[in-house]
Amino acid sequence: FLLGIIRHGGFLPNEKVPDADLGIISTDVDRLAMTPETWVKNGMIRVKVAEGTFHLARKGLEENWVNWKGMNPVTGEEYPYFGVRLSRRMKVDGISSSRITWAGRSNAVYPYEHGAGGFFFPRLNIGSYNHKSHTEEMLRYNTEGANYRRLDTDELLTEENNEKGKPIGTVFNSALDCMVLKQFYFTMIYVPCDYNEILTAFYGRNWSHVESRGEEGKGNNAAMKLSAEEDLRSLRNGPKPLCASSIEGPLR
Repeated sequence: FLLGIIRHGGFLPNEKVPDADLGIISTDVDRLAMTPETWVKNGMIRVKVAEGTFHLARKGLEENWVNWKGMNPVTGEEYPYFGVRLSRRMKVDGISSSRITWAGRSNAVYPYEHGAGGFFFPRLNIGSYNHKSHTEEMLRYNTEGANYRRLDTDELLTEENNEKGKPIGTVFNSALDCMVLKQFYFTMIYVPCDYNEILTAFYGRNWSHVESRGEEGKGNNAAMKLSAEEDLRSLRNGPKPLCASSIEGPLR
């Protein structure tokens, strides 16, 4: 999602279905649950703001990922949740409504307890689908300045230390406490001030160059860089049209 906003001003141009992977800082969820003005019941957090009422339902741990089992990589303790399900109820003519106007899921971003700190986002690969292709990408991006790490040992991921079952994630040395507005189609959206460092941690220093997973755009295909001509054409064409019904060949 962040890559599409910064590089294209919207969703990635050739995604068949617009994809907005969201992350939520786990410590922010904990803080909200302890705020006096927040209503908490049975794991549900309800927050009222001017734009409406937001509900955060904490999701349980998921164990179907190859390199993430929901355990704190330093202490070995299990994290209490994997992320949250977000939903919003809007006010109509100033009156609260029970109708859900938006819903989505957001996976947790956890504090990184090694070294200088920052946060990490677990790498979520499925063994029978995209683990092989995503591993190829992680290793290549690391040669280009990305920061995929073995979370248990704090080592940069390499072919030598890559092991199934060992925790892997993207580490970005950011406090995530500064936001800036960026263009998103006909409106503006907040993104982290240090978006360049975050995108570099995920995709390497060449994140501004468009890549493709082939005509089908499936996750089991490793992304490959487009030619300079194709890259320029993609950037000039802008983001995925909001009214488009079908565009083939998702790009990254």
